[in-house]
Amino acid sequence: MNDESQLIAAIRSGDERSLDQLYKSNKPKFLAYARGYLKDEAVLEDIYQDTIIAFYENVRTGKVRELRSSISTYIIAIGKFTLFGYLKKERAAVRINDMGTEELERVFKDYLETVRDEHESLAVVRHAIQRIGEPCRTLLQLFYYEEKDNAAIVELLGYANTNVVKSQKYRCLQTLKILVKKLGAHADKL
Repeated sequence: MNDESQLIAAIRSGDERSLDQLYKSNKPKFLAYARGYLKDEAVLEDIYQDTIIAFYENVRTGKVRELRSSISTYIIAIGKFTLFGYLKKERAAVRINDMGTEELERVFKDYLETVRDEHESLAVVRHAIQRIGEPCRTLLQLFYYEEKDNAAIVELLGYANTNVVKSQKYRCLQTLKILVKKLGAHADKL
């Protein structure tokens, strides 16, 4: 078994030291790459944190058992996807309350390319956001639409620290993704 396979096995078994080692060893490389697209260090830190969480979830759930590339290459690929998603959202970031129906439909269409009908897409997203419940609805609105940083969200929602906000945001996004997928399959019943 090679070193990277052992590292994946250690992370899967819950070895936090291995995850910490992985986090620290890949961070400089990712940040050096990402700074070519974005200069905001706080946002880059958040994106990297989300990247490591995604990698960790992929390993823990068994989605990743063995890699065809190095772990570093895989993490950078996740990071690129996350960074480009952020940049795409940043271009479209407008307060949801200020958006007209046409603007709202256009923004959500970008994020839901897998849902067939544009009109259906908007209904699915609206329905998913209504169903996601609190505190996710508020947290996601604060972060994505009001562009509050994690420190501001700690103050507004009373979380213990920014790491808790990052973890909660990740869980909320995963829940929203599942809801959109589930509701998209039953869009004709909305």
